[in-house]
Amino acid sequence: MSTWYRTEPGLFNSRQIAKEEAKSEERLCRENAHLAGHIAHPKPIQDRQQETVEDRQGSRSSALANLAGILSQGHIAAPMKPGKSGFGSSLSWESFAADEESACFIAYYAARCNLRSEFTIAGQQKPYDEIAEMLLSRCRENATTNWWAIAHVYPSQEVLMHLSDEQKGELLGRWFTVLQEIAILLEETWKKSQIKRETMVVRRGNYSSTWNTMASAWNRARDHWIALLYALGMETMLEEICPGNVLRLMAADVVAWHYRTGGKLDPNTHVWNELPLPWEVLAGEQVCTRQTVEEICRKHDLDPEKSGWSMPRPRNRVAQFRPTPELVHGITVGNPYLATFLRKAGFFSGKHIKQSHLH
Repeated sequence: MSTWYRTEPGLFNSRQIAKEEAKSEERLCRENAHLAGHIAHPKPIQDRQQETVEDRQGSRSSALANLAGILSQGHIAAPMKPGKSGFGSSLSWESFAADEESACFIAYYAARCNLRSEFTIAGQQKPYDEIAEMLLSRCRENATTNWWAIAHVYPSQEVLMHLSDEQKGELLGRWFTVLQEIAILLEETWKKSQIKRETMVVRRGNYSSTWNTMASAWNRARDHWIALLYALGMETMLEEICPGNVLRLMAADVVAWHYRTGGKLDPNTHVWNELPLPWEVLAGEQVCTRQTVEEICRKHDLDPEKSGWSMPRPRNRVAQFRPTPELVHGITVGNPYLATFLRKAGFFSGKHIKQSHLH
């Protein structure tokens, strides 16, 4: 393979294109020069040639930059998987299928963890719903339940009590590794974004989708890691190092909707603002202990345990089951005709309402 192709992959046959473009430019420049009477003065021709070449190089550089940006996202996928549905994807088929009741719970709960976000101020659907509770209750009554497999996706205290210390230690190490990987990605994204930490409202230049995916993955991995520390009786480790949660970026229209209905800035945002950045804590550049987290939470009238800042998030709440409807622009609309009407009327993406569509 030739050198030029290695340096500019994916750009078709660049040599042939370059030759044809050069001939075309030369012919056009001669014609333009003749028409303009600039045969004796080649500088305007040279200027136009230079501008044409620079424009083309700029376009090519832009295309390459976009391609590089897309390819650079490839390393993000691996640590994001556990952040969605735990280590379910790493289970072998033999382990997954060893027990039918366990497999049913794992498959359903993993699917619930991957639900698409909705445009709402009422909070997202919780993955553990009435169906998940029913499936887990069948596991409780089953003598052959594979608790080790279930712990890969749902490491609650109830599930972890069925594991050996060796198994819990293995999961603890794996979740801490995930935290380390996500911390690197968060820091990279933070540095190249201009995120307004005080409000966490999306603005131009923020990599909001990437950031929110990473934030969700971090929070879930952190929650599982803390749960395993408690299951192993190692929670005193949090007295030395307790990196905080990472807040997601919020769309401006959602925030406006929240304020319009009487809401205020989420107290979690205040805590996020005052704590050291989690990746700096994990790297040893900043100190953040459980005492630090609890003091700041109480300062803003937030229960550090119930809110999941200093303890694993409570898992005793069972969400009501409801079928997952189709989504239009992230908004749940059960009727496709209504969805089309709302979209054309401008109810999505913060557009102005088209009154003509309402009559």
